[in-house]
Amino acid sequence: MALPRHAAKVPPLPWSLPAVLEANSRIKRKRHEAISGGCGLIASFATPALAEQFWVSYDGKRCEMFSHKPKDSMNILGTYDSRNQAEKAMKKMDQCNKG
Repeated sequence: MALPRHAAKVPPLPWSLPAVLEANSRIKRKRHEAISGGCGLIASFATPALAEQFWVSYDGKRCEMFSHKPKDSMNILGTYDSRNQAEKAMKKMDQCNKG
């Protein structure tokens, strides 16, 4: 059985499958880079806010907890990553429990 005349010659496609797949891959890679960069930027701003430190220091009379580094005249007893850790440590320190 012979094919009809118009079906015998199929014109070539204006694009090739490998080229389309490569373009799609390139688009995905660009999107991934943009999202990764945005996440990195957000994390760089959020990290310092999460990294709060507390200092427990003793000035000869009393213990104090600071959210900033105390003066050089004060004796620093410890540095802690959270307020809760600093409060627990102060309860165990001899200098802080005098009186």
